[in-house]
Amino acid sequence: MSARAADWLAYAAHRIGAPGLLGLTLLTAAALGWPMLTLPLHDRAASAHAEAARRAALPREAAPQPPQRVPQADLPPAGEAPRVLARLFAAAARAGLALDQGQYRGERDAAADIARMRIHLPLEGDYPALRGFIAEALAGNPGLALESLSLARKDMTSASVRAELRFALYLREARP
Repeated sequence: MSARAADWLAYAAHRIGAPGLLGLTLLTAAALGWPMLTLPLHDRAASAHAEAARRAALPREAAPQPPQRVPQADLPPAGEAPRVLARLFAAAARAGLALDQGQYRGERDAAADIARMRIHLPLEGDYPALRGFIAEALAGNPGLALESLSLARKDMTSASVRAELRFALYLREARP
């Protein structure tokens, strides 16, 4: 650096003082640091956009069809209720879902020779396991219907969901 440039820099530094030098230093650091901080964010945003585009290009699952009406003769007999409940609890355990305490109560319709058991299952686990459990439960039990489903997460980042499932199990009453 020439003597003249050095004199000019010394004069400028004296003129703006310590606050001015601090401001210039911080401004230079910000200008140089900005790309280092934002480039990883741009890379993450680009990969998120690419993932979204990839998922959008995947074939969509067919919309679920409404459940078919099960003939009364295909419903399990009323005496099978404990076995059906045991299969439900076993399916929840296989899916890795935590079951606090299930509740169930029966109702009878004497005119139609059908009994209905309402089943309430509070479950906790990850969402894919919950979907798998519901699909397995409905596929394996022709008299079972999902009446309601309520989902909640403790916080946004939690992988675990708390689910309140309400099933109706329709059973065939034995005719005298």
